[in-house]
Amino acid sequence: MTITDPVATPARAADPAAEERPWQPTATYPQRPEDGGHTRLERFIDAMITMGQTGQVFGEHGIGKTSTFLSYIPEHYPDTEVVLVPAANLTPDDLLVNAPVRDAATGGLALRQLIMRQLRPGRRFVLLIDDSLQAGDTIQSQLMQVACNWTLGEHDLRELGCVGVFLTDNESLAETSARRSDLAVLDRMVTIRITANDTAWRYKLAERYPAWDLTEVFRIWAGLGPHLRHLMSPRTLQHVLDCAEAGFPLRWGLPLLNGARMELSEPTSKGEPGPDRTDEILDRLAAAVGAANPDSVPDPVRSVLRAAVRNRWAVLLQGPPGCGKTEITKQVVREETGRPPVYCTTSAASSW
Repeated sequence: MTITDPVATPARAADPAAEERPWQPTATYPQRPEDGGHTRLERFIDAMITMGQTGQVFGEHGIGKTSTFLSYIPEHYPDTEVVLVPAANLTPDDLLVNAPVRDAATGGLALRQLIMRQLRPGRRFVLLIDDSLQAGDTIQSQLMQVACNWTLGEHDLRELGCVGVFLTDNESLAETSARRSDLAVLDRMVTIRITANDTAWRYKLAERYPAWDLTEVFRIWAGLGPHLRHLMSPRTLQHVLDCAEAGFPLRWGLPLLNGARMELSEPTSKGEPGPDRTDEILDRLAAAVGAANPDSVPDPVRSVLRAAVRNRWAVLLQGPPGCGKTEITKQVVREETGRPPVYCTTSAASSW
């Protein structure tokens, strides 16, 4: 079943989630929007939980699919938690594994299927399988068992407290390892395709920067072509605004692709790269919030690391071996927190 029209909000008068969302005025939204701040994806979540159906959500990366679940469900279903399963990183043993378990009646050992640690009987939860199409072929059948039957091996997820099962995916062939074409599987899920206009990312950015009126920022973003809006996803836009707030070059908020900074340019009608509009667009965004867009800052590595620790950012440092990335990071973390960092390396070589 594919939904193409907005889903009506189900009646939930007896449900604690029926309480209206708290609203904090911001410079962008001094008054509550007419829709109450509720989005199409949030109404879809409500409908699936009410009906007990599995929901599959398709949409481009960075538009707030996963973050909507992680923020909306705790707000509106306070007795319900979100169990997030990042399917792209799953191995078969993460879901089910045959392990020897001692039988309480006979004392003998028997092979039993063990369920993943996050699921605990007696606790209401929504199971969110993120990037399900990126999972390897060996566990696709297990994911479909969960999605279609709400079971995992010999376990009934409803008996464990599950009140909703959702899958989120990007349909781009460049980002998925599997395609589903079996109608016997697909007709067991309710499917919705969403865009950035169907999530609450604008409201969340307004809450993140309450003193900034982001109206012009949103207007600039909406005026970009489809390709540029794809590159400048709402998640990337947040990183750019974080840099603006910290006084850093806004370019630092753009992703690094194969060691090179992403360029904001639209392809020509012949498919060739168009003019680089990165500086133009970032300067307009900086002006919209009254921030500077410097070329650099003094001691840039330490500056961005200190900001990352204070603001809980995820930061990627790239540089040739031996240039001091690790040592500088350890030093800054010790200075900022008073404790040594938890250090892990994926290198096969020994680390001193």
